[in-house]
Amino acid sequence: MAEIRFEFLRPPRAWCGERLLDLGPARQQGVLAVLALNANREFTSDELLAAAWDDDPPQTGVKVVASYIYRIRALLPHPEMLRTSPHGYLLTLVDNQTDTGQLAALLGDGRRARFAGDLRGATDCFASALDLFQGEPLGGLSGRYLESQRRKLCELRRQIQRERIDLIMRLGRLNDALTELVELATQDPLDEHVAAQLMLAWYLDGRPSSALDVYRRTRNVLIEELGIEPGPALRSLHWSILSNSVRTACCEHDCTRDAG
Repeated sequence: MAEIRFEFLRPPRAWCGERLLDLGPARQQGVLAVLALNANREFTSDELLAAAWDDDPPQTGVKVVASYIYRIRALLPHPEMLRTSPHGYLLTLVDNQTDTGQLAALLGDGRRARFAGDLRGATDCFASALDLFQGEPLGGLSGRYLESQRRKLCELRRQIQRERIDLIMRLGRLNDALTELVELATQDPLDEHVAAQLMLAWYLDGRPSSALDVYRRTRNVLIEELGIEPGPALRSLHWSILSNSVRTACCEHDCTRDAG
């Protein structure tokens, strides 16, 4: 029998083999998402109700949870994957049955490869991890719990992007790094880590004036939006560029330009 796999790094989808499944209404998808993102953990009906409905539960209360559990179980190739206990419900999954599980595995592989000095292998793992994101994570689902999970997944995507860019800079692929960093800095001008990466990339590309422009813009936005100065890391990098000592200050970025 075909295995099921779930996708949550986008508006939710599920496949059974090559067949795309109908996951039902948004609230039912929310219950499924809570169970799948916390696979192999038991939830009571009250916990599922609170996670999927917040402070606006249906008049039928926990009865609606039971009806959704019945429908979700009908989707599964093995109904026993969704177990009922005296205390609640538990969805049994392995890591490769969800894209979030695949993401965690690729991230772990990439970081181990980086630690071992395999920068190209680590870069490939991070690129594959980013390819799993196909839109807004948990798109279309409401509720404080799922919104918090969405924010965590979006921040994880940005973290992986930053780690991958560090690697491609160390591999000397400055043009690739600059293309991505300019876009990321435009999306979030308050991100000091991205600003630092962009400053360093411009400097190593032989354009220190562009690097200093990034600092000025970032500082202005931080003051205007948050009323704060840049943090010590960004200020230190700014001073290193002014004093032409970046290669000493940022030795962790062993970055030289590709000959081609």
